[in-house]
Amino acid sequence: MAIRHPLYAGALIHACGVGLGLGNWAGLAALVGVMGSAYARIHVEASALVEVLRAPYKEYRQRTARIMPFVF
Repeated sequence: MAIRHPLYAGALIHACGVGLGLGNWAGLAALVGVMGSAYARIHVEASALVEVLRAPYKEYRQRTARIMPFVF
């Protein structure tokens, strides 16, 4: 399954790896929390794309996962 935001997905996986590498669950939670709050921008980008591209982008959104297939 394809994803719409591979850069965001890669950065999230990287943050999880760094957090786990720190060996501290609080560090992992902080990194993932900061990354998650930064990803609120995805909704702004999606709204702009729907406004410009209309139906083709809506169809694309239906057949692709946002960041992680079957999760979000």
